[in-house]
Amino acid sequence: MKFGKRLETLERNSHIHEYTPPIIIHTIVEPNESGPKEIGVFANVLLEGSYQKIDLELGKTHDEYEKKINEYIKF
Repeated sequence: MKFGKRLETLERNSHIHEYTPPIIIHTIVEPNESGPKEIGVFANVLLEGSYQKIDLELGKTHDEYEKKINEYIKF
């Protein structure tokens, strides 16, 4: 087998996994007399080569935030 044909075979059979960047959810809090108060939640997600800010609703669980972000990414 020649080198070129062997290289083509190897490249065709290789499985390259796409890099999936982590999703970091940012919570904005401010001091309050009764303790810290959550005033905003957002996530920066890498889409099509640039980061996009996704504003999220207050008072949800982390799993609900991830579900919302995944729906946004899938369009």
